[in-house]
Amino acid sequence: MSGSPNLEWAELIPLVRKDIWVQNQTECFCSLGENPCPGVTIKYFDLLIIKMREFILLALKAKTTPDFVLEQLPEAGRMDLVCRTIANTLYVSNEMRRDTVIHVSMNGPRDPPKLMSFYGETMKGLGMDERAIGEMIRNTLKKGTRLALGEEIEASPGIKISKKAFETLLKEKSQTSQLIYLHKKGEDIRTFQFKENNTFVLGDYIGLPGKTEKLLDRLGAQKIKLGPTMLFASHCPIIVHNELDRRIKEQFEDKSAQ
Repeated sequence: MSGSPNLEWAELIPLVRKDIWVQNQTECFCSLGENPCPGVTIKYFDLLIIKMREFILLALKAKTTPDFVLEQLPEAGRMDLVCRTIANTLYVSNEMRRDTVIHVSMNGPRDPPKLMSFYGETMKGLGMDERAIGEMIRNTLKKGTRLALGEEIEASPGIKISKKAFETLLKEKSQTSQLIYLHKKGEDIRTFQFKENNTFVLGDYIGLPGKTEKLLDRLGAQKIKLGPTMLFASHCPIIVHNELDRRIKEQFEDKSAQ
């Protein structure tokens, strides 16, 4: 193909699938830079590039060893809340969000800290219900029993576990993405200006400690609220996804009408 792609609307991106070329109402899937439809002229401004949406959940009481019962997830440091948040972050109807990652920082007994990361792009075999996700967490904790501080392993496709502190992860993400703290006193999400890579930080039913909030301030994190009413942590990713999905769709329709 000749010419240079126009990447001016790289913000329109977090679609479920990668590298989509669009011509009128036809979707053609390809690797970036290849013409998937020989003989068809592709408009360069219709090139969509995926950007990442990342979420970090601080689970202060979630167990960090695998000795918990799947039928009693609330007693494992509110592991039920962790499972619901993972499901609501990664799943849409009959599909997984391939542009999304969720990191869960577990800080309960008996081996904190444990950081478990779920990558929608490469994950396989993760069930949608709480018990199935709880079982995956328990199996991952078993594989991460003897991790040294700072060590990370891939426990299964798309799931990694490491011995890493929540604060360390925040510092890392502040270098590579727009760090956003979901907070009741933040700017309304409907007026907030997002950048192309976003990391959303949320607490569990306890919330974030004051010293962690001060760290977020020092790292330049921006605060946003999702509405006038306080929500459960597991609800928040759905609201965030909905807002970003709507913006992408609206901007795409505006471009298509030009």
